[in-house]
Amino acid sequence: MKKINKNIFIILILSGLLSCSLSSQRTLKVENKMTLKQFDEKVLMYCSMMESEQDFNEKELTIILKLYNTIYTFDTLDNNNYKKYIHFFKDKYMSEIISKLEFKISKGMGLYSEKKKMHIFPSSKISTYDTYIIGNGSD
Repeated sequence: MKKINKNIFIILILSGLLSCSLSSQRTLKVENKMTLKQFDEKVLMYCSMMESEQDFNEKELTIILKLYNTIYTFDTLDNNNYKKYIHFFKDKYMSEIISKLEFKISKGMGLYSEKKKMHIFPSSKISTYDTYIIGNGSD
């Protein structure tokens, strides 16, 4: 193989690896999106599970946290289901989430988990990684 061909071959391999990496990142973002209807269904389901004081694994605790953070990004908290969810989250699961997901007080007195790379509301650093992205379904 000529030297030029080797360079082209290496460039092709690197560009293929980069495109695979970018495509997997897009997949993660899509999984983070849902419609408002899907979000509300998930809130109701987890609210019911929290009300019955169910034990959750780490993945479920992360979902519960993301639902909580997302609710606080909405303009209004007048929804009774959201109020009920927040009540159960704060009263029954917040301390467990802080402990199991290893949250610590960070700069600005917010709570941050290095383990999960997430914040808990209220935090000025809440991002789309800490919440679900609510769309209309056509995104």
